[in-house]
Amino acid sequence: MDHERREILQAGFDDFVAKPFRLEDIAVSLAHLLGVVYEYVCEEIPAEEAVNWSQVVLDEKLVARMQEAAELFSVTDIEACLREMEQLSGEPRQLAAHLRQLRQHHDMRSILEVLREMQHVPR
Repeated sequence: MDHERREILQAGFDDFVAKPFRLEDIAVSLAHLLGVVYEYVCEEIPAEEAVNWSQVVLDEKLVARMQEAAELFSVTDIEACLREMEQLSGEPRQLAAHLRQLRQHHDMRSILEVLREMQHVPR
């Protein structure tokens, strides 16, 4: 990867963003190239949403797909996983609603944190 980056930059390009594209990498590149300064807004999550999701049990393949989607900022793939979770009953359905709210705020970091603390069952 480093050799590709060097070749691209030596060819005269201003920057190189590798695939899979990550929002953070693009933001850093834009800030560097255009002098963009980002303003970050912290939104408080209401206290009622501060729930311990560690007892929710989901299929490990579903969790892995959702983790990858969140890492890649793939809203389409996250939505597909959430629809799959909504077909389940009880806590997984409630978790899907919570994760959807995080996704609507583009809070992929919090989605990943929730997924890491959950229990996974192999299928």
